[in-house]
Amino acid sequence: MAMTCETCKYLEVINRYNMCRRYPRMLKVDGRGCGEHRKVVKRKTVKKEDSKIKYAENILLKKKEYENLCKDSPEPAVQKMIEVLDLYKGSNGKKYKSDYMTILNWVKTKVEKDYPQLFYTIKETVYKELTEEEQAESEIERKKFYSKGFRMKGME
Repeated sequence: MAMTCETCKYLEVINRYNMCRRYPRMLKVDGRGCGEHRKVVKRKTVKKEDSKIKYAENILLKKKEYENLCKDSPEPAVQKMIEVLDLYKGSNGKKYKSDYMTILNWVKTKVEKDYPQLFYTIKETVYKELTEEEQAESEIERKKFYSKGFRMKGME
């Protein structure tokens, strides 16, 4: 396909490499000129920290996005969110610009509704051993409580 450069009026041949016959170095040409009078477009370099990590077959998240999800929700809940979105995207063929925003938009609400047990953490109660004084004091308090006529079920 032959085209004429609008600026220098030199006939150029645009082939699959977008090379101008007059200026043989490879340039990014938009089809309207030889590229001499245009800026050479540099490709964006992606920083390693900004690159996305594959957390499931169809889910890509940045490390920072995953950390933000883990701050807001417990780890098992985040894994369930990723699993739900992965299954949805896989079965319906959906594609989203940002999986992170999709998780925040509707997946988190769905997981909270369907799996509430993932959002509650079990707190372990630590019992300390009482000294003899504290045991005696506790026994006195217990006797006062029962002397008032209060009884616990099964203790009658």
